[in-house]
Amino acid sequence: MTEENKPNGLGVILCFSASCFFSGWILQSMWNWFIVPFGVMRISLAHAIGLDAMFTIYRYNKDSQKKGKTEFWTGVVESVVVHLILLFVGFLAHFYV
Repeated sequence: MTEENKPNGLGVILCFSASCFFSGWILQSMWNWFIVPFGVMRISLAHAIGLDAMFTIYRYNKDSQKKGKTEFWTGVVESVVVHLILLFVGFLAHFYV
């Protein structure tokens, strides 16, 4: 990783914070669209962020064994794109439920 591509501490904290809220909001939306109709209670954003944190810890443990490491900002962009695709597919599916 070159010196100019290294993330600074503030950038990491801001990306992590935004990611927590963004992922939590997506999880809350998907839960309320697809799980609530089965009679399960709605979840708040705080609950969704907590659930997402648990999923992320599990996924991180699995992914940490991968050998190839990507650049920090490349990983951020890939994560955002994957989350947006997930939200879009869920949004479209929501109309057919």
